[in-house]
Amino acid sequence: GNGGDGGSFGLVAAAGAEHGAGVHVYDTARWGAACVRVPGFDAGVYGVAWGRGPFDNNVVHAACSDGIVRRWDVRAPGTGARLDAASVGESTGRNRRVARCVDADGGLFAFGSAFGSVHVHDARVPNAPLASPKRAHSDCVNAVAIDAKLGRVVSGGDDCGIAVQRLPLTLEDAQVTFAQTPQGVLGVAFDHSRLVIGCEDTTVRVFDAELGEGFVDGEALRQAMRELNRRTQGAGSILHRQRRTTQ
Repeated sequence: GNGGDGGSFGLVAAAGAEHGAGVHVYDTARWGAACVRVPGFDAGVYGVAWGRGPFDNNVVHAACSDGIVRRWDVRAPGTGARLDAASVGESTGRNRRVARCVDADGGLFAFGSAFGSVHVHDARVPNAPLASPKRAHSDCVNAVAIDAKLGRVVSGGDDCGIAVQRLPLTLEDAQVTFAQTPQGVLGVAFDHSRLVIGCEDTTVRVFDAELGEGFVDGEALRQAMRELNRRTQGAGSILHRQRRTTQ
């Protein structure tokens, strides 16, 4: 298989880069038994992702070699129900229309292309981008991660760079934050304080905002602190409560 992704309800999706391989879904609660086998189609799959939102929690996404992100609702028995798809839509030369990676969260899904562009779509209107796709990288996008609550889309590519875009993308003049890395980026993951990337030299690099080293997303940190303060309102100081209990 060329890639796999685990759903929030015990299902795992896997696919291969060979044309006609299709997408298979396995149930971990049944010792990995196959529960959905999507019929093969004339394209290979470079990445799969489960939806993580109110509209697509049971939907598996597949970024395909023909530039299409195909989607299926796995609640349909047997082969899954085919849903509306999204496409790269670029015609910039041979192999540049390929959809290389995909991720989904909060009713949105993002995918990157071999041309270097990053696309973000709404699961309710999947065939139309939220805004005009931006070429965030000068070369192929290998990995993308989206967090709807933090309002960020992070991507990494063959240009040895990490690009951070802020949601909503309807702000056409929003700038893409870009950071350089020593090697091409093959995987990305992030939360409010850390950004983790996997590189071509098999090194996993961590940028820690708490230590002030490397990439720091100040706005996301402020948002996380506001949420923490909201949850602890009326509870007093955590340090003060701990000091009283030890006396």
